Amino acid sequence: MENRNYEVELFTLMRDVMAVMRGRAARCCEAYGLTLQEAMLLFEVMERGPSTQNFLGQRMHIAKSALSPLCKRLEAEGFLLRCRRPQDERYVNIRLTERGEAAAGEICVNLSRGALFARRPTGEERRRMEEGLALLHELVCCPGEALPGEGRESEEMPQ
Repeated sequence: MENRNYEVELFTLMRDVMAVMRGRAARCCEAYGLTLQEAMLLFEVMERGPSTQNFLGQRMHIAKSALSPLCKRLEAEGFLLRCRRPQDERYVNIRLTERGEAAAGEICVNLSRGALFARRPTGEERRRMEEGLALLHELVCCPGEALPGEGRESEEMPQ
């Protein structure tokens, strides 16, 4: 990569890799009747635990106008539960149902079996990918800069 076009070439590589990975991940979700965005919402709740709809929207970069119907559909399909906080009805708490936990868990298992890759990476290739991604993260993310949805503990659902 030439220095003057380095950022453009890097962006192009990331775009192409993400497009392929999104397509493969979406196929893993189809068996459960989920879109990739819906599955990612389930993963976020599975990973972080019950959270507010505002927190999830910030974390996933989804506007409230798009997130609300997404959550309604997932609730109607039995993947999650939404309820307003009794102490402050402005906040909608989101938690997974057993069906949501099972679907998210099974999709994760399928992804961990190599569904994203054209071939299974070797141990050395995995190590190199992890190092490269860690370096990219270090170079892109400013130290002390909160990631979307982080530092908003006041909006997280109490355990």
